[in-house]
Amino acid sequence: MQMNVNSNFKQLNRSLDDIGRRQLPFAYSKTINDTMFAVRKHVVEKTYPKAFEQRNKRFFNAILRPKYSKKNDLHARIFDAVGREYLERHTKGGLKVGRGNIAIPSTQTKSLRGATGRIPKRLAPRKLVDTPRGFIGKVRNQPAILQRASKKKPYPIKVVYLLEKTARIKKSFPFYEDAFRITRNMMPRFFKTNFNNAMRTRKR
Repeated sequence: MQMNVNSNFKQLNRSLDDIGRRQLPFAYSKTINDTMFAVRKHVVEKTYPKAFEQRNKRFFNAILRPKYSKKNDLHARIFDAVGREYLERHTKGGLKVGRGNIAIPSTQTKSLRGATGRIPKRLAPRKLVDTPRGFIGKVRNQPAILQRASKKKPYPIKVVYLLEKTARIKKSFPFYEDAFRITRNMMPRFFKTNFNNAMRTRKR
């Protein structure tokens, strides 16, 4: 997930004296970092918990890592360190089209998710079908991945996944909207404070 912010850096640079211009990169870098952390704090504490069910409240805070801005590189990042592709997908929503069938977890399967929100590896669609208990069948003419009670007992049969050609992904993670709003509100305040501090503590 990426967000670009434009500024009037060049115009401001021309309007300052030599001392002010020398302090400007420091002020901008500190402002970018302060804004990045304000966005990160809000997304971790408010945006993400409203969008997803949290089984481990420390999980998202742990994977959302910062990369700091420097005076000679005015870019900062917050990024998903483990690469969960569903995060970006839920920021926009839309239709997911699979190469084959898309396995949609049943309600019972969703309840087995661990602290990180993932379904146990033993219940991964391909792995389950390769076991003696798992097989592909139909439920009311709906293709599904099913699981027998045991090798010796074929019943009851549990629905583990429903199989669809496409899946509608709901837009549920307003990362960009919240990030832009916080940036627009907080960046001017941070810059004013940081530039004043840079001027006050400059080396004479």
